[in-house]
Amino acid sequence: MFAYTTKGLKRYTEYSMPLMYTRKIFLASGAKDAYQLVFLDKGELLLTDGGKVRHYTSPAILLLHGPNSISMPASRGNEGHNFIFTPDALNVNWQGDKIENDDPSLFILRPFMNLHEKGYSCRTLPPEYNKKLGQLCAKVDSHLNEQTIQEFWPCLSRSYFLEILLLIDRTHYISNEQHGIPVPDTGTKIDDILVYMHTHYNERISLGELCSNFATNRTTLNKLFTEICGMSAINYLNQLRLDVAKSLMENTLLPVSEIAQRIGIDDIAYFGRTFKRKTGMPPSVFRKSVPSPY
Repeated sequence: MFAYTTKGLKRYTEYSMPLMYTRKIFLASGAKDAYQLVFLDKGELLLTDGGKVRHYTSPAILLLHGPNSISMPASRGNEGHNFIFTPDALNVNWQGDKIENDDPSLFILRPFMNLHEKGYSCRTLPPEYNKKLGQLCAKVDSHLNEQTIQEFWPCLSRSYFLEILLLIDRTHYISNEQHGIPVPDTGTKIDDILVYMHTHYNERISLGELCSNFATNRTTLNKLFTEICGMSAINYLNQLRLDVAKSLMENTLLPVSEIAQRIGIDDIAYFGRTFKRKTGMPPSVFRKSVPSPY
């Protein structure tokens, strides 16, 4: 029995639609034939695969289908849309072994069927699609969870979800796959601090605050960071911010001013100077030096 279903509130109360939508981001478990689509529109996502933690930035699409070994150790400060479904939510004829991969109507599931052997993929969403996708998610929520039009809630929910899958299919091959920023797993007390940095780097963070929040002192903290990460705690934080900025410039067309704000820097001139000092080129030149993501 598929665990992630939606039932009618007042009409079709005996019907269980194998489609669930929620704003809470979590990874589906125990559902053999489940497909999962997560649209991360704000914040960051930390995923663990094979014991290694990687940091993904919004806006992004996470697709999952089939066996995988990922888990989610932390998910602070993010906002998103989470769909879990089986293909018969779209067409009752698409059930388990009844699915024929050469069926041309299945093209809307291509992004899921073409996942690499790890069973998941995280891709950067082209910015012009963010608003449209958000609108479609709101429509699904209205008809699936609130069932505002009770007579047709299954059909209306399905129709808007189909539009979402069509949009994902059309953006899938013009978007870059995110490989994520590695988060060191040290086996020491700084692991919690690393997770904190990777989920709060857009905020003002001082060495004193880190020491206070994690019950340590400056000397001990910097000694641990230097031994394990090869740099002080604040230098690690600044390098993380730079890595996020570079990733956003490589994989999106967001304005440089917005990217600076996303990593916690309000002064665009300061961001430009810092970026040039670290990379050898100003942000505008760096962006021109990498292939267009779209």
